[in-house]
Amino acid sequence: MQYSRMSDCAVLQAHPNDELKFKQWKDRVNRICMKHFLMSSGSMPDASWRLYFDAPLTPQEAVESAVEHCWRWEPGIQECWWGVTQ
Repeated sequence: MQYSRMSDCAVLQAHPNDELKFKQWKDRVNRICMKHFLMSSGSMPDASWRLYFDAPLTPQEAVESAVEHCWRWEPGIQECWWGVTQ
């Protein structure tokens, strides 16, 4: 098959690869988690990261949503996130 730069560009524009954008977004989520919880999001209980990305939520909003909905019953999570004891 002959290489055609124009058709490849058209295909990429018609079907953009969101995986790189998702990876960059998730890296920001991990930096936020490291700052507040001293561990990455992969070390925390599961959250719907891809759904948050597709919503689209910012990384900050996604972590807040995870704190409120997925990690609600984890000891100390809300205190680390909000910075206060309830």
